[in-house]
Amino acid sequence: MKKKIFPIITLLLLAPLCGELLSSSAPPVEFFNPLTLLLFGALYGCGALLIRELVQRWNKGWASVFILGMAYGIFEEGVVVRSFFDPAWMDLGILGRYGRWMGVNWVWTVMLIVFHAAVSIIIPILLVELIFPSVRDETWFGDKGMWICGLVFLSTVLIAPLFGFHFTLPGIIACLLAIVLLGVVAYHWRDPHPEKMINKQPASSIKIGLISFVLILSFFFIYLVWPEFGLPVLITIIGLISLPLLAVQLIYRMGGLNWQDQHKWAAVFGALMPMVLLTFITEADNSNRPDDTTGMALVGLSFIIFLIVLGFSVKSRSNQQL
Repeated sequence: MKKKIFPIITLLLLAPLCGELLSSSAPPVEFFNPLTLLLFGALYGCGALLIRELVQRWNKGWASVFILGMAYGIFEEGVVVRSFFDPAWMDLGILGRYGRWMGVNWVWTVMLIVFHAAVSIIIPILLVELIFPSVRDETWFGDKGMWICGLVFLSTVLIAPLFGFHFTLPGIIACLLAIVLLGVVAYHWRDPHPEKMINKQPASSIKIGLISFVLILSFFFIYLVWPEFGLPVLITIIGLISLPLLAVQLIYRMGGLNWQDQHKWAAVFGALMPMVLLTFITEADNSNRPDDTTGMALVGLSFIIFLIVLGFSVKSRSNQQL
């Protein structure tokens, strides 16, 4: 158990670091408030730990991680803070009007479900398993640890009243049913392994990183720019849903079934770069924002250094295995 303490602590920190700090949702002055950091650890950190542990125990793959990540997004945004339903949510902007129907911010909802699955769950888990490869194929908790982690995670619903009362009973029920349904799907999911892809050689790390970068950049472009152009709401929603499906196809085509650590690192590096670039923009735009984004550029620079150092470590480890 001792050798798993550091991976557990790292994931507790990395999940909110990616989902809140790097994304600029909670700039440093907010993020490093002790109470806020404790809440983020309980919500993001315990959520990521639970998902990773369940997938390990069920002997499932990354598709199940993504599906459970979607369930996580619904729990956080639909049940705890309920931004799915709040027309005045602080980060909504035009999405408080564009795509709002029957009391739900639909574009915002779809965007956050995909975002949390990819950025708050998959990427932190990938990073931690790259940092601690010796325990990547193991469970990190006993049953008691699972219960404690689960109770801490579920306890975050106690803060729900702090976020107002913009919700409908059918909406909350729908969120809870969706969470249960996604859990069942993740449990029964079997990753399809097309025969022609099983022996496909991995693409170069540069290609993987570039495609990953373009996919995430396209995701931000769709939900930030398309609404400003007044595109039909359904087109924007279809675009947001299509991107993860496209990503799966591209991963298969790039030999994803045979990726080594350097390929996984390249995928994460490319995926995080749009958000790293965003940190410099948000700090430069500090005077025009309602929150204080001082320090965001330092966050971006720190992530670049962290990823580069991790990349060298992964490369060195790969060379030693040859």
